[in-house]
Amino acid sequence: DKIIKVESIAVTAIVVEEVAVTSEVNPDKIVAVITPRSPEKVVLNVGPPGNPGDPGDPGDKGDKGDKGDPGDDGYTGEDGADFAPDEVGPASGRSAFDSALKNFAYLEDDTSLIFFKLSDTVGDWSAGMTFGVGPEGPEGPEGEYTGTTIWGGTSLPAEAQVGDIFIYGITRWS
Repeated sequence: DKIIKVESIAVTAIVVEEVAVTSEVNPDKIVAVITPRSPEKVVLNVGPPGNPGDPGDPGDKGDKGDKGDPGDDGYTGEDGADFAPDEVGPASGRSAFDSALKNFAYLEDDTSLIFFKLSDTVGDWSAGMTFGVGPEGPEGPEGEYTGTTIWGGTSLPAEAQVGDIFIYGITRWS
């Protein structure tokens, strides 16, 4: 333990290493703050530091900082080669290419997902990523009926009119 004898009422703080007589004290080093009520001698018994207390609650979130200056323009590279998947087919067909080499690309035409071989290991495919399909756009305006009808079949219906379109051989529309 360290005993510090204070004999002056001008003292307002006691710090670990020294007696402070001014307000220019590092707040991290303050052990106790006193304000003597009389000019009597004050003796403090200063022992070793105690255990730290529990952390306090977080403070309020600060204000958003100012927007920074824009960065420099990035390097414009040369145009690269066009990309095309190595194979295109249904999801059920991808396993036929499980032995393909690393970086092989397979586009599932029924799911619009593209997969890449991650290594030469059999069946080591990446997760599927949407390819060639953007987000659905807004609904367009209703079109005007022009009077043209498209017919299909093996014989022209009696109600067909001049200007209608007839496709011979179509018996099912999908």
